[in-house]
Amino acid sequence: MKPSSNLAYWIGSVQSDGSFKSYINKKTGKIKDVRISFGVSTKSLPMLKKVQKLSILLFNRKSGIWKERKRDLWDYHICVKSLLHLFDKLDIKFKDPPRPPKWCLDEPNFFGAYLAGLIDGDGCIWLTIDKKYKTLVCRAKITSRLEQKELAEAIKEKLNCSLRIIPVKSTSILNGRLICGRGFNLEFLFSSKNLKFLERFIMPHLTIKHKKKRLEKYISHRLAAVV
Repeated sequence: MKPSSNLAYWIGSVQSDGSFKSYINKKTGKIKDVRISFGVSTKSLPMLKKVQKLSILLFNRKSGIWKERKRDLWDYHICVKSLLHLFDKLDIKFKDPPRPPKWCLDEPNFFGAYLAGLIDGDGCIWLTIDKKYKTLVCRAKITSRLEQKELAEAIKEKLNCSLRIIPVKSTSILNGRLICGRGFNLEFLFSSKNLKFLERFIMPHLTIKHKKKRLEKYISHRLAAVV
């Protein structure tokens, strides 16, 4: 197993939209199994299918994706207990907040693929019009339970952009119950400073259509403005 853009995307997706859980044998107290699991809505299914393919390619882990009957939720999980030594060797962590492995910072394509995985998972892209300059503005947001300090530093360095981390309150409904919690939004800008990075290293790895379309619209707008 070596660093690659495929591995970087897989890590970003798992860190953002997946869960990492150990199962303990009650009799012995030892770890019985370790699983990475996903539960996503239909709009995120393309990302989940890509993760499924990469899990086979990278780790030879084959598992199906199945639809829950009463909810718009697609489930997928793989067992990774025998891979833990590889994760440690490659500096791969699955704790919140997401943190890129050190080798992801060495190559633009690695970090771009990693960031694409985060955006496909828990990211958001939105476009607005700057009222003063009448230009299209593109913002990205990555949501986590804890403050994303290391990720923010990496994005600031690699994309040369302004950013901010905002504490937020979140609400969701689970099995008919209202769940309230707190989290952090890491927001940053795409601009002429990082347009080439976006186009060359992030866009080729994105799979969620509506996010990719918004970025394509922004890129086209910026290129047209230059001409």
